[in-house]
Amino acid sequence: METSLAFTIIAVALTLLGLFKFIAPKKFNENAMGELHEEAVNPAAAIRSALGGMVLTVALIAFMSRNLEPAAASVVLCAIGIGLVTTICFVVLNKVRGFSDEIPVPPMILLGVLSIIAFVAAS
Repeated sequence: METSLAFTIIAVALTLLGLFKFIAPKKFNENAMGELHEEAVNPAAAIRSALGGMVLTVALIAFMSRNLEPAAASVVLCAIGIGLVTTICFVVLNKVRGFSDEIPVPPMILLGVLSIIAFVAAS
């Protein structure tokens, strides 16, 4: 896969995810965790918004890397892939450590597919 296409796919997917987390954090939390205690709604939304900002940061890095020369693009794609796999591991560890009752499947699929795209394009 061409690196420019991989960066574009990663940037678009992460932009959509990041925007949803940033624009509607309370709705995102409700979908992910159900109804929270009233005192926890705003702090949880603040954390979710910050996470959305971090996702948007990676999307911006991917978008701005679209025209890198192949060697540099491979390094950035490999770094993004490793970062996505690390995020998957942390989500799984939330379940293992008892912080979550279940592993959320849709983000795991999205992050998994994006990491595969990053690694395939980097090779």
